[in-house]
Amino acid sequence: MKKIEKSKEVLIQELRVLKQTNCSLQETHNKYVKEHKQTEEALIISETRYRRLFESAKDGILILDAETGKIMEVNPYLSKMLGYSQEQYVQKAIWEIGLFKDIVANKEKFIELQKMGFIRYENLPLITADGKTINVEFVSNVYLVDNLKVIQCNIRDITDRKKAEIIIQKQYAQLQELNSTKDKFFSIIAHDLRSPFQGFLGLTSLLVESNESFTQEELSAISKDMFNSANNLYKLLENLLSWAQIQKGTIGFAPQIIDLYCTVKLNIESIIQTALQKGIEIINKIPEKKLVYADEKMINTIIRNLLSNALKFTNKGGKIIIGAKETGKELIEIYISDNGVGMTKELTDKLFKIEEKVGRIGTDGEPSTGLGLLLCKEFVEKNGGIIWVESEEGKGSTFYFTVKKNN
Repeated sequence: MKKIEKSKEVLIQELRVLKQTNCSLQETHNKYVKEHKQTEEALIISETRYRRLFESAKDGILILDAETGKIMEVNPYLSKMLGYSQEQYVQKAIWEIGLFKDIVANKEKFIELQKMGFIRYENLPLITADGKTINVEFVSNVYLVDNLKVIQCNIRDITDRKKAEIIIQKQYAQLQELNSTKDKFFSIIAHDLRSPFQGFLGLTSLLVESNESFTQEELSAISKDMFNSANNLYKLLENLLSWAQIQKGTIGFAPQIIDLYCTVKLNIESIIQTALQKGIEIINKIPEKKLVYADEKMINTIIRNLLSNALKFTNKGGKIIIGAKETGKELIEIYISDNGVGMTKELTDKLFKIEEKVGRIGTDGEPSTGLGLLLCKEFVEKNGGIIWVESEEGKGSTFYFTVKKNN
């Protein structure tokens, strides 16, 4: 009887242990189910978040099978950016898509991407479905998703960024040019404008202090020098004012029909006295009634400056010829040729650049700043033409510029 009671107690204890074990197993099961459910929910949230980002991203995204190169997914933004439907991408190898043929599109680059795990293109041109070229930043990364190797390609349109960079570069170039212009002005004001004034003031000082001791011939020579100084100063100031107007954009442009022969004739008459003093012959070979279409004030300034330059750098007894040649249906080529001192190629290469200092002294000591030629270039281009020079040291120079015909 005692044995039976003892066995009963043992059995009861074992049942209690089994019950506790069952409870523990149930708790473990419940905990596992709960954790699994939480993991599934987190995974769903993560997948939903990724899907939302993938669908709404403002970059184009391609997902590739890293082993085969097959396109697995394409986000809507890429389709919109390049103009191809998602169906045209999916399940094709990337090198089968025309616009990617020269990028990671070719198999060699794809193999390189598989090895490196990363490829980046900073500025890549892509052709859209409608034939438009856009610049993109192309980045590819290899990574694992559920034990599957995939490649994610992010494609960002940087066309606007490139346009902004070009604008910034142009603005920087303009700023550099403005600084060069400012330096040129300071140079002219500090040296080229001050020196003639000093000479002019010196002559007037002589007249004021010692005018009674001068002979008639000496007074005549001083008067001539004063006139030349005043004339050079006036021309320089006139060019400076015109140049300033160009830089500010306030100078008017009014093209009209111009009688080129008469214009040249009037400009020759304005410098004929200086030419006679140097014994220089000026020959007008422009045909009478030769008509051009240009701004009259600008053409006058161009011809006046080029004639003055030729006169300045031609020796006494020399010759200057101004003429015109037909170059086609639209333009006439005007030339001003002299047999003066000429120039080296090094000097001619600098003539029309504001950052270069090219001022020289004329054959009779006339000052020069080089500003007149810069002004000529601005005015010629404003009228739709070009200007250039051919010269040989010791043999003279010929300046050419084109102007529109009167059609």
